[in-house]
Amino acid sequence: MLEWNYEQKYAVFSMPNYTKKVLKRYRHSTPRQTQDCPYQPVPRQYGSQSRILPQEDPGTLPDDNGEQYIRQVVESLIYYARVIDLAILFALSEIAQKQANSTDNTIQCVKQLLGYMHSNPFVKIRFQAFDMILNTHSDASYISTGKRQSYAGR
Repeated sequence: MLEWNYEQKYAVFSMPNYTKKVLKRYRHSTPRQTQDCPYQPVPRQYGSQSRILPQEDPGTLPDDNGEQYIRQVVESLIYYARVIDLAILFALSEIAQKQANSTDNTIQCVKQLLGYMHSNPFVKIRFQAFDMILNTHSDASYISTGKRQSYAGR
């Protein structure tokens, strides 16, 4: 949905009820607690231990239904993430990267993402017109994965 306000020079983009439809489609139950983060961040380590890469838990392999579930959730949320809710984009990228070698841990990541969407169902993005010049500088390590790989070269 697109809402224009010409007097105050802004536009609001939203996809009302999309989150509700996605949660209903994948039968995601109401979580006990609100989910404030769409993914599980790697714990910070300081000192000499900070250079050691975290070991990934091998987990158990899901059945074909689990792999299909992961693929369908990623496919149905990628457009929504790019257009409306940029906060879930990193979580979707992590899940898509693990998708080829998925485990039960990957399914838990998907459930955490859906829990975040349940806690934040009414996301809107607002564009405001301003008279300014924007200069940016981007560092190659802005978005990187747990294995110290950058998304910039992909």
